[in-house]
Amino acid sequence: MKRKLKNKWGVTLFLGITSLLGACTGEGCETEGPSQPVMQILTSGIETRAGVETQFVTGDEIGIYVVNRKAENVPAFIAGLTGNWLDNVKATLESNGIWNSNFSLTWKDKSTVIDAYAYYPWETTPLNAEITAWPVKVLTDQSQASAIRKSDFLWAKTNGISYASDNGRLTLGFKHCFAKLNISITGSGITNGAQVVSMEISGLKTTATFNMNTGEIKEVTGNAQLMTPYYTADAKNTAEVVFIPQTVEAGKFLLFTIQDSQGLRSFIYNLTETTVFNAGEEYELQFEYTSEKGLKPVLSVKK
Repeated sequence: MKRKLKNKWGVTLFLGITSLLGACTGEGCETEGPSQPVMQILTSGIETRAGVETQFVTGDEIGIYVVNRKAENVPAFIAGLTGNWLDNVKATLESNGIWNSNFSLTWKDKSTVIDAYAYYPWETTPLNAEITAWPVKVLTDQSQASAIRKSDFLWAKTNGISYASDNGRLTLGFKHCFAKLNISITGSGITNGAQVVSMEISGLKTTATFNMNTGEIKEVTGNAQLMTPYYTADAKNTAEVVFIPQTVEAGKFLLFTIQDSQGLRSFIYNLTETTVFNAGEEYELQFEYTSEKGLKPVLSVKK
């Protein structure tokens, strides 16, 4: 289960940035006039999993940190929640394809080399946040398509560029930092009219802390919660859920209720061994259902 997804969008999408030049955040900002060159955003696509959104849509909000390098060849990391060139600046995608921000998105000058970090979805800096331990979560109820989007978490890092080297553009290539599970139930029982009434995932924790500098989950926190997946068909025999990558101990993992000719039948799927679910991977949990034999499961990584 350690295969990494490699499929990426190959199309480059240019997105402009508009900003209010009087606003300011971070080190060395000027508050009077456009004294620094304006920064533009270029997204080079999102490392993608099938079934998860691969493009930003109107109203999406990203958070941006920019750190100026002290020496051209020495990488710069986000030192803290404040004091960087840009500190968690929110940019919102408008219907015209422009990212709009109420803060000045500018370069310090035309020669300073920067490292940039970004994430989606943007949020006001949490009170208990640290750059190396930013709280993240997924929704327990993902029964609506909108909840799948809200539960996804994307991160981007761009190294060692300047206004002069990239013509004023900051290129951000986002990747998925969580994992995804697709669940499907097929077989003669379904073909002959059995219906999935409900489905719940019971073995996953839904909160964690995230390192904004490295793009990795630092620690999975809390207790396992009951999660409701999004059903991709009215028959409820196919479903999907976005979750935090984690190690799950052997034990109860999934609960089904199925209606067939014998009435309502409940099933529990147990993980038979400790299972590692990795960031950026998509998993398939397939069940073959017959009224006589019940459920036969297969768990695999989608290629």
